[in-house]
Amino acid sequence: RARHSTSLDGPWTFVGIGDWAKWGTHREAPSLLDLGDGTWRFYCDGGSAGHEVYSDSKDLFKTWTPLKTLPTVGNSISHGTVIHGD
Repeated sequence: RARHSTSLDGPWTFVGIGDWAKWGTHREAPSLLDLGDGTWRFYCDGGSAGHEVYSDSKDLFKTWTPLKTLPTVGNSISHGTVIHGD
């Protein structure tokens, strides 16, 4: 399910269910990162599609870029954590 708010504190409203970002197949282990320039980056495991992927939104989650595959690191990475430092 997808929810929307202009603030991380809410209030939240229901937007839709299913393939809300038009990415197709199942995605796992999401991480969301504010890149600091108005862009939000979504990282996730590619699920049955394979490698880890990411997508960017520059309009507060209304639209997303097509998924891009991250470079392969090792040969058995699955899921992950995003850490952002200053």
